[in-house]
Amino acid sequence: MRNAKQLSLLLCLAALTLAAQDTRLAGPVSGVLFDPRARALRPVMGVLGAAYLGDALVADLDFAAVSPDGKLAVVVRNERAALVRGLDNGRLEQAGLESAAGVTRASWSADSTAVALWSGAGHLEVWAGLAASPRRTLAADLDTLAAVAVASEGRNAVAASESGAIEMVSDGASRRLLSLDRAPALAMAGGDLYVADAARNEIFALRNYAQAGDAQLFANAARGVNDAAALGISPDQRTLFVASRSGRSLTAFDLVSSEIRGVAELDFEPTSLERFTGSLYRLTSGGEGVPIQVLDSARALAVYFVPAEPASVVED
Repeated sequence: MRNAKQLSLLLCLAALTLAAQDTRLAGPVSGVLFDPRARALRPVMGVLGAAYLGDALVADLDFAAVSPDGKLAVVVRNERAALVRGLDNGRLEQAGLESAAGVTRASWSADSTAVALWSGAGHLEVWAGLAASPRRTLAADLDTLAAVAVASEGRNAVAASESGAIEMVSDGASRRLLSLDRAPALAMAGGDLYVADAARNEIFALRNYAQAGDAQLFANAARGVNDAAALGISPDQRTLFVASRSGRSLTAFDLVSSEIRGVAELDFEPTSLERFTGSLYRLTSGGEGVPIQVLDSARALAVYFVPAEPASVVED
């Protein structure tokens, strides 16, 4: 039975179209993104403001999520996940993750040491040791999931269900932290958890959430929160970014004082705040009819459009 499982995993990995072991990219590369229209991981060629998506590095994918440090990616094909290393240096290699079937989403820890694999159906797995020897640290079956955040080294994960329940998973057990009307977005900063209730246009902070810290109101509609679709934490862990879908805006809050540091008015509806390298965050999925928009938080909330022409696959 084990041999059959391993063979199935190997066949899944072999089906991925990978670039050569030493893929050399000409010119500056800002990072790597998943392009859902091309079903591929593609490099962001050039400097933002004059950048475009290059040829596919890994193709024939259903989904992929790049780590915040830009070195790794979880890729999903036929609901099975695998790990790709070497995105930062072009020397790509792959590693199998013997995850359960049904993986459709992935969420990275802020320091790229752990990743949560999950599906809308409610199955959740957390993996750590990704740079050398991946190991599963947690697994749980929960209600229908809307968002997941994972702690450093996979010590615990927090899951938000479609019903608004916020649960922490650790050591194979789950504990209810909070119940909201609708909670589509989560973000972790050290030992603190931030949760957006899109139905009430409120954001709550749970200080020291792993030890059952109390929930405190952090921001609300009076401070620019309007249908929050995503939350993100700055690389220095000092700023909370809030992407408001209906409000078409991006607001930066100081994590200590909760004061507003800046606001960017957008001409599109942001749906994500996925950090894919350094200070760069993806704001839109880039699906059919949805251009890819990228935030550079190091440039005072500068937002750039990244064109995505049809991709060709890098040949061996």
